Amino acid sequence: MDIKDSAMNILLSKNYHKTFIVPITLLITFIIPLFLLVYITQNYGEELEVKLKLVIILLILSALVSSYGMYTMSYYKIKPKTLATSTIFGALLSSSIWWGMLFPPFLYKIVPIMTALTFYFPGGIIYAALVSATLNEGSRTESFYMMLVYGIISELIYPNPLWILYYLGWGSLLQLVKNSLSMYKRSYLAIVLLSFLFGYVGAALAKCYIIVNWGNWDPLFKSIPGSLIDGLFSALGGVIGYRIGVTIRSLPV
Repeated sequence: MDIKDSAMNILLSKNYHKTFIVPITLLITFIIPLFLLVYITQNYGEELEVKLKLVIILLILSALVSSYGMYTMSYYKIKPKTLATSTIFGALLSSSIWWGMLFPPFLYKIVPIMTALTFYFPGGIIYAALVSATLNEGSRTESFYMMLVYGIISELIYPNPLWILYYLGWGSLLQLVKNSLSMYKRSYLAIVLLSFLFGYVGAALAKCYIIVNWGNWDPLFKSIPGSLIDGLFSALGGVIGYRIGVTIRSLPV
């Protein structure tokens, strides 16, 4: 095979990736949280057997999704700089537990976008800054590792083993999309899209766990738009976070 044939094969593989792999990955990442949210909301009941059934379904799907993130951590070697950066940003994200406490609880009942403002907007900044800062490192594990750190710290503050797979599943879906978008040259648009998914996936999955864990049920006409709004606020944060990451990337570290 000559150089021309090799170049053509590479071009075709990239086109195939952009045409099929990326849309399928985005569709999977969007549908899984939506499916779980719709199914759990529509089938929730106070009976013990119903709760156990929903918990089992939620944990099995979360475990299947999380397996991708665990695979990336075992298969791809993470660079020390990326490891340190992911750890720092995961710790920053965990501080969001305290941000919301600065506001009176009643505001969360009368202002529908309070969670979007106090968590998903700054969370989108943090996540986008991490992805942008590590863009040139060729990392394929930073999203999952950041959420792993966030989950560990969250569990140390508020221990609840049921939620462990929530953090892992969230990070795994983000890593799946981030890795599939790695061939795109328009990194700004890719990172803003990732930031939207950070908010949307996190909010939709969180609502599923909140329902089965505490029984805080909401109708779908409230929970689905709420998840999308959280994603939009996260994407707005991603616009800022991208610029912060570019600055970090330029530092002589």
